[in-house]
Amino acid sequence: MISDYQCPMISKMDLQSFIKKNNNQNTDQPEIRTLAKDLKKLQESKKLSQTDKADKNLPQTNIFKKETKKEENQIKKEPKPISLKETPTPPKTVSPPPELPVAPVPPKPTHIPSTIPPAKITSKPSIPKKPVAKIKPAPELKPEEEEAIKDFYKTASLKRILYLGALFLALICLAGFIYWQKFGYQTPIHYQCQENRCRLVMGFGENQCWEDQDCQPILRPLPPSLLPVDQTEIIEFQKNQSNTIWPKLINLIKEQPQPEKTLQRIAFKEIIYLGRYKEQYLSFEKFIQTLDLEMPVLGKTFTFLVYYQSVGPRLALVVKINDPNQTEKIMKAWEKTMPDDLKWLFLQEPGSPSTDSFQDNLYKNISIRYLNFPDSALTIDYAIVNDLLIITTSKESMYEIINRLVK
Repeated sequence: MISDYQCPMISKMDLQSFIKKNNNQNTDQPEIRTLAKDLKKLQESKKLSQTDKADKNLPQTNIFKKETKKEENQIKKEPKPISLKETPTPPKTVSPPPELPVAPVPPKPTHIPSTIPPAKITSKPSIPKKPVAKIKPAPELKPEEEEAIKDFYKTASLKRILYLGALFLALICLAGFIYWQKFGYQTPIHYQCQENRCRLVMGFGENQCWEDQDCQPILRPLPPSLLPVDQTEIIEFQKNQSNTIWPKLINLIKEQPQPEKTLQRIAFKEIIYLGRYKEQYLSFEKFIQTLDLEMPVLGKTFTFLVYYQSVGPRLALVVKINDPNQTEKIMKAWEKTMPDDLKWLFLQEPGSPSTDSFQDNLYKNISIRYLNFPDSALTIDYAIVNDLLIITTSKESMYEIINRLVK
């Protein structure tokens, strides 16, 4: 309420502190409680509550500021414990003096604001989310397009392999060039026999020797003849030149004719020059292989003969055998093809045989098997004397050889 007299506003706390002071001063005067007094206090309390509501927004005065601070300190202090012996005296209510205006008591604040302002909670600014792009399904490919894509990948992989292979070869070539530059090119050398000496030769080739002794010729002695002969001639030929043997033999017979009934021995010497000079005389087996003859190998050593008779020279063979009985069986089995197989032994064409089979003959108790040709001076005779097999191309040459073996 507002009147001509403006009094200062009194807060509820100031009023309560004032009442407590009056109560402390009048504690010696006991107060008698009645129903009327209680009703009056109740009405006053209602009025105070209404005035508190009306003056809620009014500014508070600072009249009893110092006293309110003291009262607040007293309220904060803990109450003293009451002993059982002392009985507390009921508080005496003191009514305010009539001359003082009573200020309306403001209502109790439901929420006491704190002097410290609340901290502002600053939230992080929200980052706008990027819109998620929707993935469109891949379009279906036609069969032609699929084949084209497959062909493309095939060609691409093939090109990749070719590129890698070319790169690998280039690296190998580069490594070889670096190696050649680092270690240098070494000229190949080898040793050869020249004029019975071991010589160093530039270039590629096999080493034929290591010292001069390796280049000395190897001379094999002439094997002894299997029967007595009048003279011996040697026909030499280089290795792998066996085609020169027969022409040299014919030239020897024509250019150096011998007297009648002369038995001449012909030895065949092969010259080998592989790093060093080497010579060897042909064995019977090597003789057959060199001349490529069709006849059985009946022994190791042999003697090749030329017998000079009145109608011309005739050729003959004497072979040393191991088993006469076995050799006789082999010769009888060979009789069917012997005329064709021994044509090389004739110096002229013999023609067809006069008889279909071999015939038997006996000379100095030596059994002879023979086959005649149209020319009576041409035959195939063979006989076995002790451990020697004799094959001739005429009857006269067979008799001459037997005469020299059997005396």
